[in-house]
Amino acid sequence: MEKYNNYLFLDIDGVLISTQSLIRKEQQIKKIKTLSSKVKSSSIIKDDFPICPIAISNLNLIIDNDPHLKLIISSTLRIGYPLKTIKKYLKNKGFFFSHKIVDTTPIIDKNKREVEILNWLEHKKYNKVIVLDDNVLTFENNNKFLYVRVNNLYGLSVKHSSKIIKFLTGNEINLPRVIS
Repeated sequence: MEKYNNYLFLDIDGVLISTQSLIRKEQQIKKIKTLSSKVKSSSIIKDDFPICPIAISNLNLIIDNDPHLKLIISSTLRIGYPLKTIKKYLKNKGFFFSHKIVDTTPIIDKNKREVEILNWLEHKKYNKVIVLDDNVLTFENNNKFLYVRVNNLYGLSVKHSSKIIKFLTGNEINLPRVIS
């Protein structure tokens, strides 16, 4: 089998920015406002993307297990932010592999993410494709294609990462056991 790249299409809202991380940001803003009435609300936290550190860690785990994996941003954030800005921001939030982000999907219709992804793949050669999203999409999984729907309340979990790594490598990953 020829060695082509594997591609992971990454949604950010709901996958790396979970509802929990948004709630945490709001709590931080309230706390800062309470502690300092002199601070203007617009200057409290300049953090457009409250990325969940656990989700970033899980994304790092996936990419660390596949040297042929390239990331394509399929998130609606690509509409308002250039790729360079997204890469820099993710790097600043602890993402070790911003150099693996190679492109964004074309903007065809923000309600038709499947069309945008398939359009991007149309003339590409690849081994495997993963779509990581919190939206309901109409992809069918097979031996070359894996769609993983993430619960936007929690974001990308280690369970999702394990499933993706097994799909890419055929191997289970050994996760540390939590002792209670």
